[in-house]
Amino acid sequence: MCGAVRFDVTSDIGDIVMCHCEQCRRLNSHAMAATRCPAKALRITQGEATLKWHAWTTAEHAFCRECGSTLFWRQPNADEISIAAGSLDTTQPKTLIAHIFTGEKGDYYALDDSTPQYLAKEQL
Repeated sequence: MCGAVRFDVTSDIGDIVMCHCEQCRRLNSHAMAATRCPAKALRITQGEATLKWHAWTTAEHAFCRECGSTLFWRQPNADEISIAAGSLDTTQPKTLIAHIFTGEKGDYYALDDSTPQYLAKEQL
């Protein structure tokens, strides 16, 4: 958000998934749109020292120390890394392909679009 951390992705990124799990909602104050790429394809080009990695219950999350934005997260020993879709400066056209963890979504909003909905990530 503030531009202190810049990165490149040297591979294609996946389509967008909107996560409604309780952890994402608490970390981001709402559902979280994300994509993913191979972990080795993510290259920090500016501000690596500005990243703060913090381990939560299921994954390690990277935040910008300057503005607090969530940028990335990864599960232990995973070959992929998730990227907050809003942090991307990309010309790769991407589509929202799914809502996941819809059983944990907040009760203050509805999912009225035609995008497929899944109770868990594994169903996707």
